[in-house]
Amino acid sequence: MMKIELTLIVLLLSMVFGCGTPEADETPVVSEITMNETKDFSDDYEEEGDHDELAENGVVVHRPAISSYQYKVILKEESEIVDRIEVYDGDQLLQTIDAREAEPMGDLSDALIIEDVNFDGYPDLRIMAFMPAGPNVPYYFWIWDSISASFKVDEQLEELSAPEFDQEAQKIFSYWRDGCCRSGGDAYEFVEGVLTLMESNSIEFLDDGRQIESTYVLEEGTMKLSSSDTIVVE
Repeated sequence: MMKIELTLIVLLLSMVFGCGTPEADETPVVSEITMNETKDFSDDYEEEGDHDELAENGVVVHRPAISSYQYKVILKEESEIVDRIEVYDGDQLLQTIDAREAEPMGDLSDALIIEDVNFDGYPDLRIMAFMPAGPNVPYYFWIWDSISASFKVDEQLEELSAPEFDQEAQKIFSYWRDGCCRSGGDAYEFVEGVLTLMESNSIEFLDDGRQIESTYVLEEGTMKLSSSDTIVVE
């Protein structure tokens, strides 16, 4: 599991009220969550440190020692809405990411999740977009791009709800609910860089008390029904 050292720093700078002109250095309330990434994601490039290397397609890609990166989650003024994510290498600001006003729930020091979501050996970033009324929890994703040496939005993964990542099997599981009476879980894999639905399981409850359990699997590029069982719920 990822080993993340978390530190919550809250800077509260008071405003001056009353008559007269305010001080020039007045600053609004800002919450800053610093996340220190200490996980070694790849012994190969970690041992060599920060370097460039020639990829198979002839493109020179940048392979940084990402385990030394630090991440700061900056909230909007007097709110728990995330304004931006700052990526640092030591004291050097490498990238500022627009967090698209994410509203993660729970402990904000755990808001930013750092894990390899596309199984390429590099840590990526994700954060809960908001907490919906149901279980279909959406996330914003930023994938490490070796060519540009930066994190980029991944729209494929952002279509999944409540995703879980199996690093060993290199599979992604997405859990969802469709209205009151139908729910399920899907299994995805990256096939030549494309997020691909491999299996879909669903349970549907009918008004007459029956329960239909269905499984679809990918065969020759098409999702086909593999099994369907009808259960009478007493």
